[in-house]
Amino acid sequence: MTGVFIGGLVIDNIILLISIPVALTAIGVLFLCKKFPTLFAVYLCLAVGIAAFAIDYTVYKGTETAGYYEIEARIEKVGNGYYLADDVRLNGKSCVGKIKINYDKELDSGDEVYLYGAVETLDVNITDSYSSWLFAKKVRYETDAEAVDVLGVNKTVFERIRDRITAPMEKFMSTDDAGIAKSLIFGDKSDLSVKDNEIIRGTGLSHIFALSGLHVGFLMAIVVFLSKKLKASPVVTLVVSVAVLAVYGFVTGFPSGLKRAAVMTILCLIAPMVKAKNDALNTLGAACFVIILTNPRELFDLSFLMSAAAVFGIALFYKPFSAFFTGKKGGELRKFLGEGTALTLSSNAALFPICCNVFGSIAVYSVVANLIILPLVSFTFTLLAVSAIFTFIFSGSAYYII
Repeated sequence: MTGVFIGGLVIDNIILLISIPVALTAIGVLFLCKKFPTLFAVYLCLAVGIAAFAIDYTVYKGTETAGYYEIEARIEKVGNGYYLADDVRLNGKSCVGKIKINYDKELDSGDEVYLYGAVETLDVNITDSYSSWLFAKKVRYETDAEAVDVLGVNKTVFERIRDRITAPMEKFMSTDDAGIAKSLIFGDKSDLSVKDNEIIRGTGLSHIFALSGLHVGFLMAIVVFLSKKLKASPVVTLVVSVAVLAVYGFVTGFPSGLKRAAVMTILCLIAPMVKAKNDALNTLGAACFVIILTNPRELFDLSFLMSAAAVFGIALFYKPFSAFFTGKKGGELRKFLGEGTALTLSSNAALFPICCNVFGSIAVYSVVANLIILPLVSFTFTLLAVSAIFTFIFSGSAYYII
């Protein structure tokens, strides 16, 4: 991760992007010759991180553009007042990378769109949160649109699955409730009202609406429960778990927090099979290594940073905080309140510098809000998830049932 970050700092200097990994590798080999394998591994990882970033940036660098273009693209992600689109064609020529379309009228994922406008090639600045977010999403271009024509619809299989599940929400729920339901299940915050977004951020409940451990934990609870009932072997449980997480990931677009939680879960399932011990910090480190190596841009995605930081804080501080708040003779109520407080404080301890830097504020009500809301949200998410499964199978019947 440090190597990738260094690569981001020297992104505009191709000489440094090439020479630094070579120099680090050479230094590592010297340490190996001197029988310092740990230092060799450190320098090699730094070199691999910089090289991985350089390769990824070169592949997705795209073409420099300036001026007005006929733009054709496919809407991939719906945001608040903007859309991210892939399969970009400028004046009929295919381009590497995605385009951010600033447009205030309603479009849907899968829409094939056409517009004419000024296209700006975005610069990369990893020290700026907005620029690094666009970079992480592989967005290379941006345009402001006054009018957009929809040429047709080209949805992927997983987008159609998501539409099948969310259609009853829009039909049987109010607009605000449907927006919250979509956020809980799919991490799709595009339909959340401005007021709801402000409340969620102000009370420190953003993690509930970011796909991560809560969602993966629920899915794995179902898989493990069924595996025990069917007396399935650990290998079968592992295969089914990977399949379930993969499908859920494709449907939701593989957000960073979900990938982190999924990789950690898979590693935890593998550990007993190879007679290894599960360790939170090592598992988190391995998950981050796999994610960053396969997609170096993830390091600059705020959701990845917050997800990894929260788990890092829990791994470091939860046990001492829990011991302090629960005490040795505490009852069930004190245990519940103490563990909840410890969980919130330990995660926020690591999130504090990120929140101050990016948002310029911290949620002072987070402890109280999490103690009250988290149990209710867990119950609600369970109902919504079961409903979503029934809806996918029977097309809408679950919302009559629940």
